[in-house]
Amino acid sequence: MTAHKGDSIQWRHTSVLIREDIFSLAQKKGLNLSHECNQALADRLGLDYHQQQLPTETITEPVIIASEQKTGHATGSLSPKEMTLPPVLNADDPKTPARVLLQKKEPVVHPHHQKNAVAPVPPQNKPQDAKAQSPHQKVSSPDTKKEKTKTSERKGRENAVKRFLNEKVTRIDAEGGDGSIVPKDEMYQRFVRWCRAHSISPIPDKRSFGVAMKNRFVIQDSTINNEPCWINVKVT
Repeated sequence: MTAHKGDSIQWRHTSVLIREDIFSLAQKKGLNLSHECNQALADRLGLDYHQQQLPTETITEPVIIASEQKTGHATGSLSPKEMTLPPVLNADDPKTPARVLLQKKEPVVHPHHQKNAVAPVPPQNKPQDAKAQSPHQKVSSPDTKKEKTKTSERKGRENAVKRFLNEKVTRIDAEGGDGSIVPKDEMYQRFVRWCRAHSISPIPDKRSFGVAMKNRFVIQDSTINNEPCWINVKVT
């Protein structure tokens, strides 16, 4: 800071931080902050301040040398960097430190920047598949379809064997019977002819027919003279 001389006494400028409420109240009462600070320091140091008054030039009002916008240019022609330059304050003004603090607390927002600001676009939810939105709709896998097909074919074979037994085969009581037997090959051939006569297709194979006879309808079997037979039954 530049020093001032008055009556062979040197004066120096310095920055003093003053609380905002104290600063505002002192301004309202018209107090000279430099005079008050010098008086307080002189009393603290034991100096006679009344014989060394401040020069009259230090009591001038604060002068702003440059405004926030440069003169001589249109506002639209200034670059963003030039628009954000802070004002240059008078270094001789004792109120300058307080003004600098206020500028730091309240940043300047230019209307030009607010107009060009682009509002963020909210994310749009992608439409979900209609099938995925239905919580009650069941999606069948290929394995499930195969199991249903196998179950349907098995029931179809068992129904064909059941109809054949009801129409063409007679069960005989083992205790009072005459030991009637029917070779398995003969029984299956009679079953094939019956299926063709009743237009049943596909015709169950010999293995499926035998499994249904024994496990599903409990027809007893045995081997007689080295030939597999169904026992206690007659074919009409």
